[in-house]
Amino acid sequence: TSMINLTELKDQINALSHSDRRELIALLSSGNTQNFSLEAFQEARFSNGYFCPKCGCTEQIVRYGKFNDKQRYLCKSCKSTFTMTSKSLFHASKKDVTVWEKYLNCFINGFSLKKCAKICGISIPTAFFWRHKILNALSKKIIKGNKKLAGIIESDETYFLLFYKGQRKNLPRPSKRRGTPAKKRGLSKEQVCVPCGIDRTGHIISGISNLGKVSSRDLHYFYSGRVASDAIFCTDSEKSYIQFTKDNGYKLVQVELGKHKNGIFHINHVNSYHSALKNFLRGFKGVSTKYLENYLVWNDTLHLFPTDINVYSICKIIL
Repeated sequence: TSMINLTELKDQINALSHSDRRELIALLSSGNTQNFSLEAFQEARFSNGYFCPKCGCTEQIVRYGKFNDKQRYLCKSCKSTFTMTSKSLFHASKKDVTVWEKYLNCFINGFSLKKCAKICGISIPTAFFWRHKILNALSKKIIKGNKKLAGIIESDETYFLLFYKGQRKNLPRPSKRRGTPAKKRGLSKEQVCVPCGIDRTGHIISGISNLGKVSSRDLHYFYSGRVASDAIFCTDSEKSYIQFTKDNGYKLVQVELGKHKNGIFHINHVNSYHSALKNFLRGFKGVSTKYLENYLVWNDTLHLFPTDINVYSICKIIL
């Protein structure tokens, strides 16, 4: 057979579907592992010096022998021992760090578990466990480091049906196929409420608050400690915000039903976020309510790095 030239290769790549192109990019990216190593991870994690992963102490850290050829350290403050990977993404992992790089590339591209397992040479249960290990780490870092929303805050809710995907026992209702509508019309306890708040600087807060229609009490619990005192809430005509903003001393501007904006006040950004969120979740063919919070964090992470998300930007968040 004759060698294919660059022009023919470009034509074949252009003929690929969008998902196949993403897989090709991930495969090419995963082959470049010379800059991603355990040593590079350690240097990045301890760039400001050694610290105890348990108590955060930086002053009283000493070497404490080796175990399985790994250097151990002792924190004299809390008396705990640790290694370079303790309480990190790579803790207790038996796979080489280069396999993790391949998986992180697959994760960034939103590949299915089956495709991730095939590319990385791991099992599907391991691919699932790694996905949620990453998402749990992202969740802790993003929630802990999230800045307070300030200025004009667009706030609205979106709803998802309760979904028990993967659960085999103790279901509170008979199982049903994905896409089956709720039994009751309108908003009910069959639906999960996900409030979302976005300020004009792009900071996002989203999460599960309750089942069914949102109340002022639910909003208070959701936004507690996450909003600046001089914030201005911009919402639709949902009545729960009237009592919520009154109780907390926030200013409220509501866009009347049937109108798109009120001067500089509108909820276009949060509505756009809802649309992007549902498109993102649709690619997973149903997300269990049990794990929905993790996928909300995943979607918000993609908003943090809209163009330059890569292995290193993800690792920088979860170190």
